[in-house]
Amino acid sequence: MNWNEAQDHCAVLGGQLATIKSLHEQMFVYELLNQADIGDIRVWIGASDIMAENTFVWIDGTTFSETFTYWSPGQPNNYNNQDCVDLFKVNGKWEWNDETCTYEIFSLCEFI
Repeated sequence: MNWNEAQDHCAVLGGQLATIKSLHEQMFVYELLNQADIGDIRVWIGASDIMAENTFVWIDGTTFSETFTYWSPGQPNNYNNQDCVDLFKVNGKWEWNDETCTYEIFSLCEFI
């Protein structure tokens, strides 16, 4: 599903795309994804710079400058106008990547 569909999918389930605002939360997600043994697939998380290029914002409106980030080296690179954020596995670690919002991958939902 693309990023917008992923948002809708999480909302239908009663949640939202995951927000990761601390190293503690990043490590929790890392362990969760590793325990799920899903391999090297990518998953959408709840952040984008759709509204203003290079100003990444969580879906709750919090900017990245106010929180933690865990970009993969060389990211974000805005290659071909990438505006949405996903997690992908690099050398055994789940890191952040900017991706084209229409890319078809899985969603990572949180329920609060």
